[in-house]
Amino acid sequence: MRARKLEANRRGGWEHAAARSAALLLVGLTALTELTGASGCGTPASSPDAGRTTDARGDATAADLARGDAVGSSLCPGPGASECAGEATRRCERDGRGVLRWSAPVPCKPGEYCVAGACAAPTAKQQRWASELEAFATALRQTSGWVDDVPVDVAALAAAAKSILFHGAEEDGVMFRAARRVLVGFPIGHAGLDAGLRCGKPDAPMSELSTLGVCAHPYQDHFVVTHAEATNPLKLAPGDRVTAVDGLRGKALVEELYLRTICAGSTATEGAKHAQVAASLFGALAPGVTLTVVSPSGATRTVKLEKPGTGGLWCRYRGAPAAPPVIAATLRPDGVGVIRLTGFTPAGGFKGKTMPELLAEIEAFKKELAVEFAKVKQAKGLIWDVRGNTGGATPVGLAIVGGFPGVRTTKIAHCDSRIPYSEPPAFYGGESAFDYVVAPDPLFAFTGKVAVLVDGLAVSAADYFLRAVAEATNVPRVGAAPAGGFGGGVVTIEVSRDPALYAASDTARCVDADGKALEGRAVVPTHPLEYRPADLAAGVDTLLEAAAALVKP
Repeated sequence: MRARKLEANRRGGWEHAAARSAALLLVGLTALTELTGASGCGTPASSPDAGRTTDARGDATAADLARGDAVGSSLCPGPGASECAGEATRRCERDGRGVLRWSAPVPCKPGEYCVAGACAAPTAKQQRWASELEAFATALRQTSGWVDDVPVDVAALAAAAKSILFHGAEEDGVMFRAARRVLVGFPIGHAGLDAGLRCGKPDAPMSELSTLGVCAHPYQDHFVVTHAEATNPLKLAPGDRVTAVDGLRGKALVEELYLRTICAGSTATEGAKHAQVAASLFGALAPGVTLTVVSPSGATRTVKLEKPGTGGLWCRYRGAPAAPPVIAATLRPDGVGVIRLTGFTPAGGFKGKTMPELLAEIEAFKKELAVEFAKVKQAKGLIWDVRGNTGGATPVGLAIVGGFPGVRTTKIAHCDSRIPYSEPPAFYGGESAFDYVVAPDPLFAFTGKVAVLVDGLAVSAADYFLRAVAEATNVPRVGAAPAGGFGGGVVTIEVSRDPALYAASDTARCVDADGKALEGRAVVPTHPLEYRPADLAAGVDTLLEAAAALVKP
């Protein structure tokens, strides 16, 4: 297992061992975005047959065997068919009355696993993959700055990955899924997987990228369509709710899709997980999949995907064909100003490799944002919209909050970075450690009413931005909690060379004034709100209108 220190900004990577604290200033998707390009989602599995209990692989469990006639008569497909029953096989046979029933299970030999109805020993490549993934799990534990705050059972993760490998075909896609199982076992916001040029392929879909002209957002325990091209092959429309995929529903559906995500980051909260899966849904569906759809009127229908998608929409940005401008200010007819902020990093990324260079670029970027802010500075009320914000330079977000009405000087975090592979975990400390403090700043000063819009895709520097809003102001926050990913220091881990697979691990650790770790503690909105299907059908942005109502004089 090889690893190297990688410190990067959101759009352009850079390495400099002496600039650890500079890397943490860029607490956005930073190197994670560089590593993965986006996050991804795999193909959902078909639902189990009615009345049948399955294990994690879809195999029959002991409860099936105990049911006897019911199992045999309803599920036995034809003479000679076989299936797995744990680490055993059973065959479909006719009994003395000519009724098709499953035979008694025949255990596999020691060292064999049941795969597709037959017992087989793992291949040499599968065994190598298992060793690589065990080393990967160990490397994540040895590099994560959150290891004492987010404890992980490495042995259990390695066993889970081994089970996926040994119960599947010797295919790269199976290796990717097993590696993903290890990664998501570390519920932190700045870790991810990268399958290189394989990202976007059927066995490694790219998260947040829709190939079907449709985007979705979390709604209750399922999804609601927030954007749909008129020509989308599923004939979906804004406001349609997807309540099941091949019969799988609710949390089980979210977990299944999340586990099958490949080119993606892990998430620190359940809300961020749901948001990632929703944004990735329409890039992860394979031909033949069936969706259960409920229209805004309440009518239910099933929709089957006949062909693979070929388009490309970034669902992080609610259907944009490409990343929108980092900042865009508009004035609504009702006099309310809206500033859409997709990141705290310029479009070309930061180029500096030393702290002075980086700080100079941050100051220049803040002035660039101030030019756009000036367009709505005289508005009757102001909304900062950070939905989907990918993060970047946290000081930029703190400067913006410094202009909010009634802002109070407040220390919101203290950050340090773990020395990779130190056991027990040791941190650099000294000049590498620093505080995040929000204080009044005239650059973005606004004396009228202000509100902030947020969703579960807003991460990292956006998390600090929301924390500053909550701790240092009384400004309302509308929407869903952000991702809760407060890290940013990144180490790159080589997981495997065949197939090529790399990962990012987060060395940072940031705490509040009481010394309590921040990871996973997403700021709760003052006004929690979901998109309403009827509003979406009518072209109304539920969250935006709610925020506008709060800031109007």
